[in-house]
Parts: sequence; C-alpha cells; structure tokens
Amino acid sequence: MAKIKSPNTKKMPNLNWLISPSIDHEEYRALSFDTRVTIARKQLPWFNPPHDKKAEGTYDAAWWKKILNGCHKWSDERSVAVHVSLFPERTRKEYEDSPKWAPVEFYAPVTRDNAYSWYMSLPDHLRRGVDKELATRPAGGEIKGGELYDRVFGMWGDRPELPDEPKDAIDGLGIDEFFRVEVWREWVRTYEELLLVDVVMAMARGMQEDRKMLSSALGLSVSLASLPNLAVGIGDDVSAATIRWLQSSGATPLEFLAATYRDDNAKVGDRIAAARTLMEYVHKRVPQKQEIETKEITEPRLSRDALKGLSDKDLETLEALLSKLGKV
Repeated sequence: MAKIKSPNTKKMPNLNWLISPSIDHEEYRALSFDTRVTIARKQLPWFNPPHDKKAEGTYDAAWWKKILNGCHKWSDERSVAVHVSLFPERTRKEYEDSPKWAPVEFYAPVTRDNAYSWYMSLPDHLRRGVDKELATRPAGGEIKGGELYDRVFGMWGDRPELPDEPKDAIDGLGIDEFFRVEVWREWVRTYEELLLVDVVMAMARGMQEDRKMLSSALGLSVSLASLPNLAVGIGDDVSAATIRWLQSSGATPLEFLAATYRDDNAKVGDRIAAARTLMEYVHKRVPQKQEIETKEITEPRLSRDALKGLSDKDLETLEALLSKLGKV
C-alpha cells in the first residue's frame, strides 16, 4: 500500500484539542527532556532519541501501568502524558505556528541566534538567493545520514517511516500512525530550520561584502545600522533615497548586472554584455592618470664630483647626450 503523502511542515497545527482539560499539563511540561522521552517511549518504542534511561523517576513502569487501568479512550491521562511529553509547545492553548523573529540590519554580525531573523529581513531578491542554495541540499524527508541528520537525531531520534494510507477513510490513522506522522513533521521541520541557519551562516558574510562593494561603486558608504547611506557621488538626497529604496526593495542595476555575468545558465552574450557594462561604469569612476608637473625642471644636471676623471672627449659626448635629453 502507498505511503501517505508527505505532511505539511510549514504549518504545524495546535494539538491542544487532543488534551483533556481536567489534567495538569504543566506537570509534564516541567519534566526534563530525558524524562519526557522515557514517557513517550512507553507508548512509542520506535521513538529513539538519545536520553538518560535512568531519568524516569516516579514515571516508571508501575506508574504507566497504573494510569492504564480503567482507560477506555485515548483522551485520558495517557494521552496527556505522551502528547505533552512529545510536543510541549504545540499542546499549549495559546500556541501559534509563527516563528518569532525581529528585523536585523543587513550589515549586522550574523550569528546562529539571529540567522533566521537576518534571513527574514532580507530584500526578496537576496532571500531568493539563499532559497536557491537551500534547494540544492537534500530535503529533510529524504536525507539518509550525515552530520545534520545526527544533530536532528539528538532531538527527535531517527526519522520515522510514514504510515500507509489508511484503509478506512472514516476511522483514518490509528494512534501509533498518528504519532509517526507528527514526529515525522517535527523531525523534518527541525532539519529545515537547522539547514537554513547553516546556509545563512555560510553565505551571509559573502553577501554583505558583495553588496558593500557594489554600494561603493554607486558612491555610497555603508553603516552598520542601515542600508548604504548618502556619501560621495550622489548629487542630491532624492537620488540617494532612490538608491536606498532600490536596495531595500529589490536588486539595484549593478546587482542585476553582477548576478547576470556570474550566472552560468545565462547566455554567453548576456554575460559579456553585463560584464562590459559593469566595467564601463567602474572605469568612469576611476580617477584619470595625473600628469607630473615639470615646468620647474629645465635641463638634467649632474654634480661636479660626478664629472671628475672624465676626458675632454667623454665630456663632449656627455654634453651632447644631455642636450638631447633636455629637448625631449
């Protein structure tokens, strides 16, 4: 039977509706990671992130057996224990699926803590550059191993296999199948978040330096607190404001030209034309060669000491040479 289609990881629903309001959820949320994994594994043996197996404390086999007594539905204390142990944030009543971020200046130092916010603060055309690089990496639902897989394994264990399509459209997925889907979603989303941070950290410095050089070509200076500011080469505030608007909303003409000549998939003629236009623009901004002022210089001169020991014939030859040099 075919596997169910890959679940959406862009929108993670609130699971609070599965939790009985009569049971203290915070008791489970306050437990350590190791204890919560231990509780979840009592119902889901395939859930296998590394953890301290001695951390169960009072939540041992006897406790599990006790809360199973008299249970007829999944919406009992067993449900609360497993759901909250696995998804503590998604089982909060106030949970909203919107990653928190705040605007970050383009030229600010990029760290793992602010990488996502820096990415979200990028103009669309620069963000697409990061997205293009992300598209070249293995997808979270397909990756088989490696350093990043191991990092996610430390939080969610092995990525579970998705269950088969349910035979009964009315009953849908069973309890174990439901948890396989939800852990799969969390696993893949965690992978995608870590991958984004890795790619941003690898690209941010180069993107900042690249735009800084292009800004200099436009006659703009760069400050840490903002996009390039008015400096040399811009005739008025209106022109500077226009350029800053271009940089905050889309690619400047120079960025477009630079991207074109670097694009291996672009036509050779287009790449050459873009490079030629860039060179012509830069050449116009390079100071012209300065002529050396020589009006104070008349004829070449030598000290008297340098002439000692020369014969009359040598002096005549030297005089003729110096005379010619003085007329050049």
